[in-house]
Amino acid sequence: NTLEHHIAWIKVFFKPEGEKFPVEVGSYEFAAHGEADLFTVPCVETAVKTDKGGEVYALSYCNIHGLWENSVEA
Repeated sequence: NTLEHHIAWIKVFFKPEGEKFPVEVGSYEFAAHGEADLFTVPCVETAVKTDKGGEVYALSYCNIHGLWENSVEA
């Protein structure tokens, strides 16, 4: 992350099979982009326990490239 080009946040969601709406399971902000030579690294890890299958997906926002999304079946 730099002041000119950085990931501002990542959000993680889980959409259970057969459900209409996803559940937000994590929200992570990266606020240090070079101030006082301090940089955040846009990397997160989270764990969720559920008895249902479904889809886990993540959104991230880059100040230059905009919104990114990726998903995996769980």
